[in-house]
Amino acid sequence: MYSITKKFKIHYLGAVVLVIIFITSIILLSNSLNNRIDRMHNGGDEIHTIIFALDSLDTNTVKTLRVGESTRWLARIFTPLGIYYMNSKMGGEHSLTGWDYSGLSYLKKNFKSTSSINQDANIQDFVYSLKMQLGILVITSFFIASFFLLREYGAISAIAYFSVAISATLVEDMLLYFYTESALIIVFNLILVLGLIKNLSTFRGIFWGAFLGAFGLSTKLTGVAFFIPLLYILSKRIANFYTSYKLELFVILIFIFLAFINIYSDSYVDLIDQTLANVYHLKTGHYQSEPSGMFQIKKIVNTFGAYGIIFATSLIALTFLQINNKKLIVSITISYFLITIPMVDLAYFHIRNFTTPLVMMILIFCAVYGSLLGRIFPTLGQVAFITILMAIYLHNFYGDYKSISYQSLNTRLDSCQALGYVDIENPNFPNAKKIQSMPREYILKQDLTRISDQFSNFDCIIVNRIKNNKHYTNYILPMKYSLIERKGNYFLYQMVK
Repeated sequence: MYSITKKFKIHYLGAVVLVIIFITSIILLSNSLNNRIDRMHNGGDEIHTIIFALDSLDTNTVKTLRVGESTRWLARIFTPLGIYYMNSKMGGEHSLTGWDYSGLSYLKKNFKSTSSINQDANIQDFVYSLKMQLGILVITSFFIASFFLLREYGAISAIAYFSVAISATLVEDMLLYFYTESALIIVFNLILVLGLIKNLSTFRGIFWGAFLGAFGLSTKLTGVAFFIPLLYILSKRIANFYTSYKLELFVILIFIFLAFINIYSDSYVDLIDQTLANVYHLKTGHYQSEPSGMFQIKKIVNTFGAYGIIFATSLIALTFLQINNKKLIVSITISYFLITIPMVDLAYFHIRNFTTPLVMMILIFCAVYGSLLGRIFPTLGQVAFITILMAIYLHNFYGDYKSISYQSLNTRLDSCQALGYVDIENPNFPNAKKIQSMPREYILKQDLTRISDQFSNFDCIIVNRIKNNKHYTNYILPMKYSLIERKGNYFLYQMVK
């Protein structure tokens, strides 16, 4: 009874810590996105996920299919809430702009490329919403998977997996980027849940197994490796999986899901051809070619660093250690090597391709060492380890969190001859002048000229988008000013010369 009580207390503590990590991770995500809200992250590849997804809502087809369809589906699903958020932040008024100004109509007219975001506050708000939704879904998948790890492998394993994975540089970078790695991580965490859930009916297991397999495969070719743990899970959890109709049903459902997920493709033959074109791309290089073999191995080792060392030792421990659901961890390990080993033979090293393998490594060594530590140490020792993990996580959190104010704006104001500001607390601008907030009551069609004229004597304007100032930042100022920089709700506009 005493042992059960101690286990309950550790699990309760673990659950509380997981909730804290979940909430703080979302806070940090919002902060990181707001600090980069005026630009796309890491080049222009998001044209394949966000912009092509928007285009397909109008054309019912996708221009280029080299990037898997699953991530575009996430963009389509998130678009209504993204439009709601953008519309709620837009300025203007329908008697001036017309009913077709906002929403999808606005995006069709103005969101033509990834560079469109640079000077358009409305597109910035839309993209921010999409990335927040995707990021929250990724974080939620870690949260749910960690709760199942808590029950199966103990509090140390669960907290270590969530805190270490979400703090890894590759994962932090991934959360700023609406691309395929996020979809793969979501699928991986849900496969983990499928493998650890206690009550799984035959049809439900086959249905969700087929969906996750098809969704992963429709994200990128890497997703094929997920069928290793999926087949193990289904064969273990479902009686006579290989010797009855159940395997056939699983395969049929996979093809049905693949057909529906890729319904925006003009031709399934073209889909397969463009997907396999990625093999040509990675085997020949990306603008420049790099040696395969040992050159790639060195880069992989440098990328994984200490994670790789801990992972290697955990594989040795796994060989001799008996842990819960050991074969599931082994199947994930095989899947990891199926993803990583082919990358040695490529002529191009792209660090983001190692995000999913890194998360798989973290899961494996957290399950192994967390189980081991949970057995060795008594309650107080486990509490100490949890405290250390939280201290490391919170140290990383405070190191990554960057407060946002008008002082966050990096643009030098030396070129501004006349600077005005709106709703800036304790401004530290020499010779700058205060401009009144946007009125609460107005008839914009009649008052637009009068309201706009108050900016006429300034070549630079800094605005805090609070109160009713969205009409300044998102409608009035863009008529004559260029958006130079933005941090969260702080905007710097400069007169167009």
